[in-house]
Amino acid sequence: MNFLAGYTFALLASVLWGFNGILVRKALEKVDSFTGTFYIVFISGIFLLSLSTISGDVLTVEMDLRKVLLLSLGGIFQYFFGRTLTYFSVGVVGSSRAFTGTSTRIMFSAILGVVLLSERMGIVSLAGILVMIAGLYILSSERIRREGLLISILGGLSYGIASIFIKSGMLSSPALSNTISVFSAIPLIFVLAVKKGEGWKLNRFLLLSGFTMFLGTYCYYVSLSMIPVVIAVPVSNLYPVFTTLFSYFLIQKLENITIRAFLGSLIAVFGGILIYFG
Repeated sequence: MNFLAGYTFALLASVLWGFNGILVRKALEKVDSFTGTFYIVFISGIFLLSLSTISGDVLTVEMDLRKVLLLSLGGIFQYFFGRTLTYFSVGVVGSSRAFTGTSTRIMFSAILGVVLLSERMGIVSLAGILVMIAGLYILSSERIRREGLLISILGGLSYGIASIFIKSGMLSSPALSNTISVFSAIPLIFVLAVKKGEGWKLNRFLLLSGFTMFLGTYCYYVSLSMIPVVIAVPVSNLYPVFTTLFSYFLIQKLENITIRAFLGSLIAVFGGILIYFG
């Protein structure tokens, strides 16, 4: 029963993150990507802080300065660089292609784990990297602005770097750890929005984007508490496929989903699963 619940939460996280891509695409029709990033991350952070406060983690969890600093660095890479690059690329190539590009976070996490943490990489992981690159190549062969896909992949690299810091700095409370990471990045995102943004228009899609980002992350952490990581991570990393499906059925006019786009997304995600199992 616990396994089924954990699997369901991991799948729900993937669906929520996938749907988040649709909401972001709609939100960025009416606001620039920098302002949009600030609103989405800030709203998600408020929900996380509320959860940490209600659960009592803010008062009961023991703080470690070194870990807090590591979580802060992780937050800057994950939310300032990662989210900003991701949402900027959404405006260039669309959610389905941008979110597929960011799924390279697993590939970069594996590579950085080998280089920085002396972890081992087997033949399955190497095969997964090649498969993921093949999927991205299929996407890049479409008639799209390839620099947009490259920007999303840089977002994936940022998430990969962030995972190293967060893994090393994780506190006993995942929710509080995430809260620290988010609020470490918010001041930088705010400054960027002030300098590069084009106004402070808030719309319902931004509110829903922030909420689904928070809820997806929460479901992911719940799944990790119930089932092994080797199951939770690959299942939750299906989100680019859900983004592509939702894009086809809900915002086809904005995304122009082709068979090649769906195939590229599916192959890239399969590569990510191979990397993780490897």
